[in-house]
Order: sequence, then structure tokens, then C-alpha cells
Amino acid sequence: MENKKNYPIGYVALATGLSPHVIRVWEKRYGAVTPERTRNSRRLYSQKDIDHLNLLKSARLRGQRIGTAVMLDEEALYRMGRNASQPADPAEAKGEALRRFADSSELLEACLEAVRRIDASALSHGLRRAGAHLPRPSMLSSVIAPLMQQVGDGWADGSLRIMHEHFASNVVRGFLWEMIRSVPAREQAPRMVVTTPEGQFCEIGAMIAAVAAADCGWNALYFGPNLPAEEIAAAVLHEQAGAVALSISCMTRADLLERELSALHQSVGDGVPVFVGGRAACAYQPAITAAGGRCFQSIREFTDFLLYNEIA
Repeated sequence: MENKKNYPIGYVALATGLSPHVIRVWEKRYGAVTPERTRNSRRLYSQKDIDHLNLLKSARLRGQRIGTAVMLDEEALYRMGRNASQPADPAEAKGEALRRFADSSELLEACLEAVRRIDASALSHGLRRAGAHLPRPSMLSSVIAPLMQQVGDGWADGSLRIMHEHFASNVVRGFLWEMIRSVPAREQAPRMVVTTPEGQFCEIGAMIAAVAAADCGWNALYFGPNLPAEEIAAAVLHEQAGAVALSISCMTRADLLERELSALHQSVGDGVPVFVGGRAACAYQPAITAAGGRCFQSIREFTDFLLYNEIA
């Protein structure tokens, strides 16, 4: 009876707490479960499928990447559940969250201090520690992104010099580039072109987006900064990409950005979603929306959208 596939996706959603969107994405992108199809293409799942999805959800809530979790068998997933220090109640869950917050705060401060001293070895060590001790989404959103934001704020208020910003950018850029290169390409995964539009020369935000997209199961194709709309469109066509991610970190001429976003939308059409984030993106949200783009206010919001929505 465990293997009999007679539960519709609505029931599975209630039994697992996962939305139908998430179930379909995990099925299509990662092969997490394989439902049967009725004559009218309705998905049907078994109790074993439901149990497996619950195990994957549990692994995901502990910070395990879904792309890694789906490679494990049932025994390994059960063992992970037994061995993991998963909080047993809301109070323990809050304590775990506070511990990770303290870890990320300490790591962030260590990286900032390394920037103040212009100590490349210490900054690289701090970034590696963040990568080792925190789930990757937390590392990106709680250490790297705020590090660069605080360095930029320090440059603006005079507490840091331009040399500090250039130093931090170079070290972080190298760290992120190694992360991008370390993710193996997946033959069947959808492709995403990642870059910054013309006039945007700061590439850290785009590199963070590339790492995040790769963690969410995409083949992230990073093209560097300051790419004109016609070249972005050419990259989409050449790579048969299913989406574009742009980073806007600096205030620039509104007319230039509007023209580039509009030209990109005209070239790729509505079938290729354009995701836009970065420190300055919200200032241009009307132009982004008018050009058919979707604006994200944080890297966490971006990764959640990729994980829990069927895009490609």
C-alpha cells in the first residue's frame, strides 16, 4: 500500500506542508519523486513519496541544500535526522537560530576587522570559516552581503577609505569566483544568465546571485559586469537560458537603465523572466516592473523564490 500512487498533489501538500509549487519544482528539477499521471495529467503520489518528501523537507529546514539531499537514500536521510541536532521544540529552534545569528555576527565582525587592517589572509580565513560553519544561504545573506554593504557605508561616511573598499572587493570577488567555479554544471538543469546592466561596474552582487542560483539548482552563467542589453540577449539566445539575473548596486542615470531594461525585455520577451536585485535596485523598481522584471530586496528573497516557484 505504501507504493500505491493514489494521493493527489493537494493531499500531498497538506501532508507535507510543502506547497504544490515546491512539490512540482522538486520533482521536475531534482527528481525528488516520480508521480504517476492520470489520463487528464493529474499527478498521483504514494505514501512512500509523501514520507520521502517529508524527509527532504526536514533536511532542507536543517540547512541542507535540496540538490544535495535528493542524492541521499532513505537510510542516509533518516540517519541525518537522528544525528543532526535538530531542535525538538520552538524554544530550542529559537536557541538554534540565535546561535547561528551569533556565529554569523562574529564572523562578519572578524571580516570587517580584517578589512580595516587590510589583512588579506585574515579576510580570506574569515570567509572560509563562514563557508564552513554556516549554511550557504546564511553565509551569503548574513556575512558576505552585509560585509560589502558596511564597507560601502564606511566609504560613504568617511570611516573607511576607497582603498578599503577596493581591497575588500578584490578578496571577496576571488572567494565568490572560486565558489562559482566549484559548482559542477548539470546537464539537465535550467540556465540563467547573470551579469550587471550597462553602467553598473560593481559585480559582487551579481556574483552572489550566481552562487545562490547555482545552489538552487540552476546552471548559473556569469558574464561579469557592465553588459549591454543586446549582449545579454545574445547570451540568453546562445545559451538557451531560461532566466536572467541582474545586479544594480550603484545609482546611475535613470534614462540609461530604463533604456537597457526595456531593450532587454523587447529582445527576450515575456518567456524569459528577468530578476533584478542589488543595493540600488529598489530605487528603480518602477522601471524594472515596467520592463517586465521582478525586483528582489534581498538575496534570501531571491533564493526562496527560485526554490519555491516553478520557473523553468
